[in-house]
Amino acid sequence: MSHLNTNGGSPAQCNCPTSVTCEVVNCIYNKDKQYCEAPSIKVGPQYASNTAETNCATFKAK
Repeated sequence: MSHLNTNGGSPAQCNCPTSVTCEVVNCIYNKDKQYCEAPSIKVGPQYASNTAETNCATFKAK
């Protein structure tokens, strides 16, 4: 899983969590109905101002 470092460093330099939880069980990247196994994730859109306006652009249906 790749993570963006807020200080502009590479993913290897990021002190980020190693897992992302996911409740979307019909996504091909969902493992054990709990974790995302996508190699990277993209969340948007840019204009979102609260969690209700966000979405996972990485989602792919099973």
